[in-house]
Amino acid sequence: LDLSREIKKHLSATLKDYPEEALGMVGSISHMVDRARNKFSESHFEGEAARWLAMFVRDLVNSQIRLLLHFMKS
Repeated sequence: LDLSREIKKHLSATLKDYPEEALGMVGSISHMVDRARNKFSESHFEGEAARWLAMFVRDLVNSQIRLLLHFMKS
């Protein structure tokens, strides 16, 4: 979560028009991934939790990068 704070600080300083809601999402996503990874183990879900988490994070990262690129071009 310390890393997410640094990322938020960097983005807010670098991209002045970046929406505050998107910056808040960085911390929320980091917290959700941390909780899901620690709470659900593969032994309980036979690997299903790890696959779900990987797909979810991949899609979120893809969306965040597209959003960043939009504001970097502006």
